[in-house]
Amino acid sequence: MKKIILAFILLIVCYSANSQSLSYEEKLYHTCKVWGFVKYYHYWVSNNQVDWDKALLKTLPLIKIAKTKDEYNDALDSLFTAAGTMQIANTPSPDTLPQELKRNLDFEWFKAPIFRKNVKDMLDTIRNNFRPHPNSWVKFNDGSGYGFLAFPSDDPMVNSDFKTDFPNEFTRILVLFKFWNILNYFNPNQYILDTPWDITLKRFLPEFVNVTDYSDFLKIFRLLTSSLQDSHVEVLTLSGGSNLFGLYRPRIILRLIQNQFVIVKSDYPEITKGDILVSVDGVPIQKLKDSLSKFISYGNPAILGRHLSNFLITGDSNTVMNFGYTDSLGSERSLNLRRDYLPDAWFSYHFNPTLGNMSWTKFDCDVGYVNIRNLKISDLDSLYNSLSTTKAMIIDIRSYPIDQSLWNLADRMYPQNTNFAKLTIPNTNYPGTFYWSYSSRGYNGNTNPYKGKVIILCNSDAQSAAEYDCMIMRAMPNSIVVGSQTAGADGNVTGFKISKDIKTGFTTLGVYYPDGTPTQRLGIVPDSVVYPTAEGIRQGRDEVLETALGIAGCVVSVEEERMDNNTTESQPFLAPNPASEYIEIRNPSECSEIHIYNVLGEEVINLTPALTIHGVGVKIDVLNLPTGVYFLKFKTGAQVETKKMTILK
Repeated sequence: MKKIILAFILLIVCYSANSQSLSYEEKLYHTCKVWGFVKYYHYWVSNNQVDWDKALLKTLPLIKIAKTKDEYNDALDSLFTAAGTMQIANTPSPDTLPQELKRNLDFEWFKAPIFRKNVKDMLDTIRNNFRPHPNSWVKFNDGSGYGFLAFPSDDPMVNSDFKTDFPNEFTRILVLFKFWNILNYFNPNQYILDTPWDITLKRFLPEFVNVTDYSDFLKIFRLLTSSLQDSHVEVLTLSGGSNLFGLYRPRIILRLIQNQFVIVKSDYPEITKGDILVSVDGVPIQKLKDSLSKFISYGNPAILGRHLSNFLITGDSNTVMNFGYTDSLGSERSLNLRRDYLPDAWFSYHFNPTLGNMSWTKFDCDVGYVNIRNLKISDLDSLYNSLSTTKAMIIDIRSYPIDQSLWNLADRMYPQNTNFAKLTIPNTNYPGTFYWSYSSRGYNGNTNPYKGKVIILCNSDAQSAAEYDCMIMRAMPNSIVVGSQTAGADGNVTGFKISKDIKTGFTTLGVYYPDGTPTQRLGIVPDSVVYPTAEGIRQGRDEVLETALGIAGCVVSVEEERMDNNTTESQPFLAPNPASEYIEIRNPSECSEIHIYNVLGEEVINLTPALTIHGVGVKIDVLNLPTGVYFLKFKTGAQVETKKMTILK
């Protein structure tokens, strides 16, 4: 009797489970994963023998009206029927890769309670009988597509113009399914996202279902792409720009410096270098930053600052903006500016205008300088003949290279063939997996390698190929990186359309140092962190280059050399400078306070207590201070004097 009752209870429980209503979003979430998996793994579908988009669009209405688990699984059965019978394999399983090369493969979702046993069995059958083969949905670009990978059967992904023919609910769902699955199987950096890609799918399913107009759709799609935390990701419309931020701007260039947006170049006499943007159209900058940042795909704060430096002041053609700023005296001002310029040659910027126009030069202190923005392969013979014996070479990578000339320069400089990076490359024959590729430069038996110090300058303007160049130079013996964090978006880009009028893309290579340290999102982290300052901008100084020259053993500036040579006995004097172990402050007896600050304006040492002990001379141990530039502030009565010191290890 007890067995009969137990069986009856189980029957009721099973009936109740099968009768329970399922949410639309839950059904779509699992359908997206099933549809993408079958697309890339089913023999007939992956060989493009089935119109898989059409099959989904036919199934989605059934998915929507399914009220029970059985009705939902019946709809999935119709999808499997459209795919056809999976071909049975007669070769060994390919599932032998190490975990780091199959991070994008996760089939635990097969076990989801929403799936009926026959659906789980079908998924297992497809997986167990899949064998790597050329997949007609995706291939390496042969030059006819846009970017590293090409999607010959998916571009344009949806054959309509969304601005003139806004898609219906099921077509919008198809767009999300396509986009999500491409990234799910071919994004090598998915594992370092702050929000798991599965969670992102769940978040945006209701957004795609409920959006009703083109403008809101673009915002939603931008929010979706921002979750990739990849600075290579853009959302471009047919006109070549974003409807959200606009394309036009006044002739102003901003840089984020010490958490302020500083004007570094201006075409307006009222606004000068070093002034600080505080508002746009009366809206405080912090509020604007908060409202815009969520729409920007970025991997680290440095690259967000670079993007915002543009987007804060861009807009539609011939619109007027009120530009609120603080001048060098701290006075708040505002000026109405018209957005009537597209980015052109005027918007090119370098912290040192003279060097910004050069490809290379040699300083009087026996130090070479190379600017990758202008360097061409044709320059290399004369460059290396002149700079190969210098005591140091400064490689300026605070911009984007015009070609691969630095690769060829490294071949001349490296003492031997040297591995400087390794890459994970998507395996288009086995979606969701990757393989290693190793990058090296130089050749064994080089009779004229570079033997001096290599000083690499970088900042957030260094992205992708520029970051790769940083890695090449960093592998040189006796090298040091000076500046600030780079964009953290290295590796080739894949681009594709989601419709006739909207395109996007993503970083398609995982880039690592030889020891396995990733660069995506992290970028190149300098050995000596140096930021420009607003005051330095006003004075026309290139403080990052000054630090590099100090490291190279050069006098930082002619003016400083003149001042140091004419220091009177009553003025503070530093020696040695640059220093590596200690630095002595001579004749500070009249000083009441001495403080040492780094380039971020942070106090690192307070020497005031030492004055009462040592009297006229203070000797400072600098062994624990990182290489870089520091500022000593001396207070004597009401007077404050600042001197610069360089620590060189």
